[in-house]
Formats: sequence, structure tokens, C-alpha cells
Amino acid sequence: MDFVCCVCDKIVSLFNLIWSFLTDNDMKVIELGLIAWGCYIAYKGLKTWREQVIEQPKIELARDVVESFYNVKDLIERARCTLISFDPDEIRKYYSLPELEDRLCGHLHRKFIFDTNYDVIDKFQKLRNKSKTYYSKEIEDCFMQVISIINRINSAVSQIIQDVAFEDRDFYKELKKVLINNDNDEINMKLQNIVNEVECNLKPLYETKAIKWKKFKR
Repeated sequence: MDFVCCVCDKIVSLFNLIWSFLTDNDMKVIELGLIAWGCYIAYKGLKTWREQVIEQPKIELARDVVESFYNVKDLIERARCTLISFDPDEIRKYYSLPELEDRLCGHLHRKFIFDTNYDVIDKFQKLRNKSKTYYSKEIEDCFMQVISIINRINSAVSQIIQDVAFEDRDFYKELKKVLINNDNDEINMKLQNIVNEVECNLKPLYETKAIKWKKFKR
């Protein structure tokens, strides 16, 4: 304890000695330095506040929007899958159509995927409105194009279920193109282009904080 007190006394003595040699000009330099340091601290504090209050919500929303596009894209791909597995009785019960044929239940199953994942689509719709307050209005066009694809699929299902399509075989084939996935078909390419556009504009907002995945060498 005595040693600590001794050290403190020496430091105070040294400080007083240095202070006695300072001129008025030196004092002004120190004063200006302290003012500059205070301004720097204030700037850093303002920058941190801006990141937390303004930039952080924008970054978090960007993640949510990109994730939502991925989730809806997955739903569309499931709904258009070439090979599907479904329970006809479950479809009939869900839509209150006890007499619906099994083959038509298979088509209706594609709409069933959207209807039973309403929470995913509902979140997508809510993010559409929210994103307009932070980003360029052009992002709404990306949302609307995806919603348009879902509506096309649902409309095609409805027309097949009502047997409207079977009167015109060419028309029926066109509807099947909407419903069934073919690798590089028009819907797949359009959907991928939309997702690429969203990634291109929003990923830079948060990718610097994303973990860089390292490939394990086997």
C-alpha cells in the first residue's frame, strides 16, 4: 500500500513539474487538442447511434426480405415439382370436395401447398410494404412479379379443376407448362432473375457481417 502511495506521489509530482513549464501557447495547444478529441468522440458516438437506430433496421430488413424471397421461391418450386406425393382424401377434405377425382386432387395439391403455407406468403406481402419505406420503389416490382407467378399457378389449377382446359387440348398443354417444372422454362428463369436482382441490391447491406464459409479439405 505504501508503495502504491509512493508511486502516486511521484506521478503527481512529475505532472506538476511538466505543468509548470507549460506556456500560454502550450495551454492553448492542449485546449485545442482536447476540443478536437471531444469532437472525435462525439462523431464516433453519433456514428454508432446512426448505425443502431437507422442502419441496423435497414440491414435486418434486408436479411428478412432476401430470406422471404428464398422461402417463397421454395414454395413455388415445390408446387411445380414434376413428381408430387399427396393424399387425395386430405385434399378433398381441405377443400370440401368429396367427389373430386384423384387425378384432379393431384392438380389441386399444387394450390394446397400455397394455401397451407399462408404464413410464408403473408410475411412476404407484409415485407413488400415495409421494404418500400427503406429501399427504392423498384423493389416492389420484384415482389409483384413473384405474386403474379403464384396467381398464374393458382389460376391454372382452378381452370383444370373446372374442366375448362380439357375442351381445348392446346390450352391444356399451356396450363400444364405453368403447373409443371421444366428446368429452364419461362417461370423458372423469371423467378431466378427476380431473386438474383434482390440479392444484388440487398446482400451488400449485410454480407460484410456474414460468416465466410470455409470449405473443409478432405
